This record gives sequence, structure tokens and C-alpha cells, in this order.
Amino acid sequence: MAEIQSRELDEAIDFIHQHPAFRFSPDGYWSMRQYMAGRSEARQQQLFQMVRDKKIFIPTVEASLLTGFPSLETLIRSLYPAFEFHQKHAAMLIMPTSPMFRLTPGHMLR
Repeated sequence: MAEIQSRELDEAIDFIHQHPAFRFSPDGYWSMRQYMAGRSEARQQQLFQMVRDKKIFIPTVEASLLTGFPSLETLIRSLYPAFEFHQKHAAMLIMPTSPMFRLTPGHMLR
């Protein structure tokens, strides 16, 4: 699963090079962590540049926690890894506004 998510980011980077108006955001920060663990320094730097150029946006959440089970502490702690990434790379983070969070059955955002 981690490699599939990393390939998705690779494809987004390549697609943005071909189509500069394209924007992308992975489903969660987990995908970013996996990418950084499995890609070369050069490829990581390409990703960081796309984040700085606001072509790829980093979600603040580790993964979808909309199961109804996580505690408030779990939800808060799920933001830590993305915050650390922001501190290290001065990257812009995005709040969870993707359809995954807005259209999850049984969950309403007010």
C-alpha cells in the first residue's frame, strides 16, 4: 500500500511538470511519510519544491480517522507528524476539506 501511495505522488510530480496548472493533495500525511522513507533525496527535494510552489498540498491529518472511534487526543495527535513536516520544510499545510472528509456517510461537518 505504501508503494502505491508513493507512486501516486511520483505520478503527480511528473504530471505537474507536464501540466503546471494541475494541483494535487494526497489523502493523508501518511502518504508523505511513506514517500520520504522510500524515495531518493533528489526526488524528495522535487516534492518539497512542489509543496513550496503550492502545487502539491499536504493534509494535516495522518489518515482518515472518521470511523467514530478516535478520541479527541487521537485526533489531536494525528496532526503532530504534519506539523513537524511544516516546521522542518516551511510547507503549507491544508485542513481536511477533501471530499473524503465532507461526504463520509454518517459524519457531518458544521
